[in-house]
Amino acid sequence: MSLQGVYELDRPEAPDLVFYTAMQPEMIKLDASGVNAPQSIRLLAPEIIHRIAAGEIVDRPSSLLKELIENSLDAKATEIKMTLIEGGIEKIQIEDNGWGMSLGDLRACVQRHATSKISKLEDLDAIASLGFRGEALAAGASVSKLKIDTFQLGAKEGWQLEVLGGNKRDPTPSLRTVAGTKIEVQDLFFNVPARKQFLKRSSTELSECLEIFQNVALGHPQVHFEFFGITSGGELKAEKILKPTTSLERFKAVTGLSGNFKELVWNTDQLKVPGLNRASVRLGEPPLASATQKSVKLTVNSRFVVDKRLPFACREGFLGLLEINAFPVVWVDFEIDPKLLDVNVHPQKKEIRWPPAFSAGGIAYKLIREILFESSRPQSPASELATPQEIPSFTFSAKPSSPVTPFSENANPPNSPGPYSEVLKNLGRPNFRLNETHVVPDFTFSSLRVVGEVGAAWIVCEAESGLILIDQHAAHERVQFEKILSRPDSLVRSKPLMVPLIIELPLGLKDQAAAVLLHFQKFGFEGELSSKPGSIDFNALPDADRSLNWENQIKEILEFLLEESCENLDSSQGLKNKLQNKLAASLACHGSVRRGQRLTNEQISALLRDLDSVEWGGFCPHGRPVWFELRHSQIENFFHR
Repeated sequence: MSLQGVYELDRPEAPDLVFYTAMQPEMIKLDASGVNAPQSIRLLAPEIIHRIAAGEIVDRPSSLLKELIENSLDAKATEIKMTLIEGGIEKIQIEDNGWGMSLGDLRACVQRHATSKISKLEDLDAIASLGFRGEALAAGASVSKLKIDTFQLGAKEGWQLEVLGGNKRDPTPSLRTVAGTKIEVQDLFFNVPARKQFLKRSSTELSECLEIFQNVALGHPQVHFEFFGITSGGELKAEKILKPTTSLERFKAVTGLSGNFKELVWNTDQLKVPGLNRASVRLGEPPLASATQKSVKLTVNSRFVVDKRLPFACREGFLGLLEINAFPVVWVDFEIDPKLLDVNVHPQKKEIRWPPAFSAGGIAYKLIREILFESSRPQSPASELATPQEIPSFTFSAKPSSPVTPFSENANPPNSPGPYSEVLKNLGRPNFRLNETHVVPDFTFSSLRVVGEVGAAWIVCEAESGLILIDQHAAHERVQFEKILSRPDSLVRSKPLMVPLIIELPLGLKDQAAAVLLHFQKFGFEGELSSKPGSIDFNALPDADRSLNWENQIKEILEFLLEESCENLDSSQGLKNKLQNKLAASLACHGSVRRGQRLTNEQISALLRDLDSVEWGGFCPHGRPVWFELRHSQIENFFHR
């Protein structure tokens, strides 16, 4: 290891030697014996403390915007307007018509742990407000140029305060004459360049701010919100106005999706769950779906929070109605006794701690199934509804599940016995799981003896080892996928449109409209950049074999790209491949034979030959297994031989 710098080892008057190494450039202090010298413990300087604390609360513009909106809501504002310049990096301005602040409140609000929400230790056990830490304004003020202009309800004059990187100036009288507060945050992280360099492009930050704003606004349908995102040159990049309305209409406005929406609200008598006063689910009916988990929203006591298991529990409620790996459009809302919750487990209050034995996913599942499958029959008496012990508890992994089998444990709702349940219980489920070593078959499909077709869905074949079941749709989908992916230009036909389909790109992709269009054009899409910035006019679409809502398909693919956080679609080869796979999978799915279509013997033979000719992966493009093997030994066990 080479040393950089000059030092002397034979100087007795130099007990502490300082040198640098090439691999560890920071300074290392040694004592005379060459051992690391101990450093004394000391209190950090106040400015360092403030910067560290600010990093826990404010990591990007969206986190600060969330805190400011929640402050306005806690001040009982009924109108909140916000304007962001360059995604909030350059400026965040939020104005409300809430209570406002007095001169004393204004002086205190930018100090750490200063709040009007709690006053004694017992208040922490029953937090009913959105904010309670007293950290938001102090954190924002320490890493920005902050200005507060406020007028308290019933006061004679207003006041304004300026804070520059945590340094306060004396408050001065304000020209404001109506109750409320206006806050301006400029040059976020101007004094913390190490943090500022990790911010994404302004369009990406604006997209994140818009999503955070809509999530918070979801739980407050009675409040009027206005959101504007502009560039430093004054160009309008985003606009969202949410007028006071019902909860269901607010959900529709936030999603921006077209389709049928339903809701179901259960009260205390129906739920029979201690402390749970109300539970509601609002959802978009299938086939409305999303490619990401972000379409599943959760609010608890009007606070937007995240529960990592909830999206998968909600997806289970839609079992059989959505494509594999798609997520439903759902808003789950709970009203719970605050004494039973701990909302102080995350610095940004994104997560909460539930009461013991409480299953948010189980309750959501129950309501979803009630809406989708049982809402047509009369409401059951409260005594027949689920008790806390009857509501299922879910534990899901965010990763795709292991290959499913015809006797999947997910084939029936929880607590609902399915066919063969007792037999499977006695034989043991592992015997009926698809062996991962058989993802690549040890036989050729064309060599199988075709026994027949069952349910216009499954092809039954015989191999030396046992019985082979083939999902005809998944098999044909795999074949089509491989062919389209290898030769999209020659296999995908374009169908001209009489009226162009105008698609507005998400905020995070508006700057890459040309690159997005280029990739779509490889798969039968024809179009041009719209006169409206950030939009594409599609003049021709792939000619699918059946009716297909291409508008929803395109938006789903764009949502997928946005979820991938694509900073540069042109340079990321991995992202290009993902986009091409997504397009090819969509075309293959809607051009393949469906369940319910009877195949002739010639068609079955041709399909089996095609399966041998494609690159084999064992699954369809959406993750379903194409085939399942039931060995002779398993069949013998089934008949107790």
